Parts: sequence; C-alpha cells; structure tokens
Amino acid sequence: MPVVLCIIGILAQQGMVALTTIAIASAACDVSSGIDPTRSIIVFCVLLASVSIPEMFIEFEKERSKYWFLNKAVSHAATSNYGATSAFFNKRIKTEKEPYIDTELWIVISDNVAYAADAFTTLINIIFNTAATASVLDSSFAVAIVLSGGISLSTALISFRLVRKPASESQIARSRLFSAIRKCIPNSWIGNSRCFRDWSTYYLARENTSKRAQISLTLARGGLSTLATVASTIPFIVAIFHYCLVHAGSPAPLTALIAILPRQVSILQNINVIVVYAIQLSERTTRTALVRDNLILTNEEKRQHGLIKWDKLRVIPAEGVESSVVPKNMADIETATRNFSPGRTTLRGANGSGKSTLLALLKERLGDRAFLLPAHPMLYFTELDTQEASSGQAVTRILKLLESGYLEENCNVVLLDEWDANLDEIARADQDILIDDIARSKCVIEVLHNSRKNK
Repeated sequence: MPVVLCIIGILAQQGMVALTTIAIASAACDVSSGIDPTRSIIVFCVLLASVSIPEMFIEFEKERSKYWFLNKAVSHAATSNYGATSAFFNKRIKTEKEPYIDTELWIVISDNVAYAADAFTTLINIIFNTAATASVLDSSFAVAIVLSGGISLSTALISFRLVRKPASESQIARSRLFSAIRKCIPNSWIGNSRCFRDWSTYYLARENTSKRAQISLTLARGGLSTLATVASTIPFIVAIFHYCLVHAGSPAPLTALIAILPRQVSILQNINVIVVYAIQLSERTTRTALVRDNLILTNEEKRQHGLIKWDKLRVIPAEGVESSVVPKNMADIETATRNFSPGRTTLRGANGSGKSTLLALLKERLGDRAFLLPAHPMLYFTELDTQEASSGQAVTRILKLLESGYLEENCNVVLLDEWDANLDEIARADQDILIDDIARSKCVIEVLHNSRKNK
C-alpha cells in the first residue's frame, strides 16, 4: 500500500535529520573540550548528504497514494450509483454532482495527501528532534517543548470549533464558483451576447462570494495561529535561560546549546506549523465530507424522476399506428410488448409527457436485462474510444455494435431515446434497417425525435 511506504520514507528521512542534530552538537562539544571533531563532522556531513535521498521515494509514494485514493473513490461512487437511471435524466442532480466527480474529487485528494504528508512529516520532525535535543542538553527542553505543544494543541482545539462555520461557508461558496466556471466554455465559445452577459454576472457574483468567504476564513486562521505562536514561545524561552544559569561557566554545554539553537527554533516553528495544520483540519474535513456526500447519490436522489403523463402517451407496436394503445401504467407497457418479447415498439407523446422518464424507469425495473441508449450518448465503447464523431455518427456506430452482438446474452431489451435526433433522412432510413435487425432477437422500445410513418 503506497500510504504505508510513504510513512516509512518520512520516518527514515526525519530520523536522519534528528541524527544530524546529535552529530553537530557532538562536534561542538569536542571543539570546546579540545578534542578533534573530525569524526563527528564526517558523520554530520554524511547524514546531511543522505537526508534528501528518501525525498524522491516519498514523492513517488505520495503520487501513488493520490491515485490509490482516486481509484477507491471513483470505484465506490461508480458501484454505489450504478443503475441510478432516473438521476441520469435529472438535469439538476447531474449539474450539482458532476463538478465533484470530474473536478473537486482530484483536487481534494491531491490536497489532502499533500496536507497529510506534510503534517505527518512536521509532527515526526518535532518528536525526533525533541528526543535528540533532550539527549544532547537535558530534559528541561523536552518539558518546554511539551508545554509549547500543549499550548498549541489547546489553541488548535479551540480553533477547530471557531473556524468550522467559516470553513463550511468557504467550501460551499467555492463549489458554487466551480459550478459557474463549468459554464464558461459554452457561453463564451458559442458567442451569444445575452447568454454571455448573464453568465458573466452569474460568475462574478459567485466569485465575489467565494473571495469574501475565503478571506474571512484566512483572517480567522491567521489570528488564531499568531496567538498560538506567541503563547507557545514562552516555555521555550524560559528553558533557554534556565539552562544558561545552570551551566554558567561550563563551555561544553553552552557550546552545544548554541550549536543546536537553530534546530530548537525549527522545532518551535514546526509546533506552530502543526497548529496551522490543526486549524486547517476543520476546513479539510468539511471539504472532504462535501465531496464524499456528493459522490454518492442518496436513495431520495435515486428516486427523483420526472412526471409521466400516461394519458399523453401512446404505445405503437411494429404493426403500426392502428394497433396503438394509451398506457395507464408499467403493466400496460409489459402487455403491449408481450412481456418484452422480441419486436419493435415506439413511444409517442408531446414534449414533457415523460417519454425519457418512462425509459429510465423501465431500465431501473429491468436492470441488466435492458440496455439504454440515451439521446446524445456519452457512454463508453471500446470500439469507439479513439474515433471522433458527431453524436449522430456515434449513434450509427453504436447501433451497428448492438446489431452485431455487442450485448450480453441476458440483455434482451434495448431502450432507444431519440436515436434519430441528429441523423438526416437517409441515415435514419439506414438505421431503421439496423433496428429492425436488432428487434428480431431483442425487444426494442424507442422514443423518436422526428416523425416517421410506422411500418
């Protein structure tokens, strides 16, 4: 698992950093005592040269971790939402959910992996270097660092609650901003002036809201972090003065103190960095929860579908208009298709009568027994993956695949939603022949975009 390997790499790297503290302190003591410091300096130099070696390994495993989490999240979302056909036809739900799966998910995973790795590295740096400092000087510095850490932790716990609301507001505002950005390409590239002006106003309003929310969150985090920094410095300063008083007149301990003071300052800075990470945790968890909640459709969202106006629909079997019926429920559809036996049936109805909704509900009811080809299909087909085509050409190729035995054996119902929407008259006539061929072995139920005379 890449996460475990990344942790091992961080532990190895920070262990080397801590050993450099001990080595340089040892060299300083040797100098003050009149001993040749060459050995300690060589050890320090070797460690210093080696400390960056694990970095490449860590970065490699961090990248692998991102894709590991991405794969888990996408696979979970795909499996959990499989068969939510009604939600597919719900434009509002699609518009709300799509930014999370194709934009926010990767951003959140990438940011969270970097955040977790940096926070863990900083924490291990504090622990290892505190142990190194205590072994070189005395335990009072370990106590001071523990007190500083306690002050910082207390501030972080308070901050976690205080920034939760602005963090949530910032994330919601940011998600709405991304939703507005998604509309940039169609409204700018098409070039309809009124649409572009309306979109610009829509986008700028959300950009301002997001900016204000983020500034508010940043000020809250910064103020709390500054307060923690000032408070956590006090135990550290007291420990330095105490050590100097105790070892006054002893060159070796004071030389060691001076040699590793920069490292102690680094420990103190890292403690305050941990406070910042802790304050950011509220924002991270809020943002992650929002993405997680939007990846998986709720049962209510799965059940949200359009209204079917049964009295406005007609079911026209292959025999022609003369045999058409007005269905009252799903059972009438089953009867009209002779329990979904091979043949071709057309659904007619005015716009808004619920034809696409009916196909969606049939797909949900039949499950893997049915194959649904929506209008303007964006389904994945291996054979079409490298081919660029219009939606009409794509439908033509897909119908040829279905006719040639593409479907699984247990799939005996084909649902076609406006397959003819982007085909000219000649192409529609050709596809009619293909669909007739499919209907010899499958039950084909189609919704047509164009009027045509039924056979």
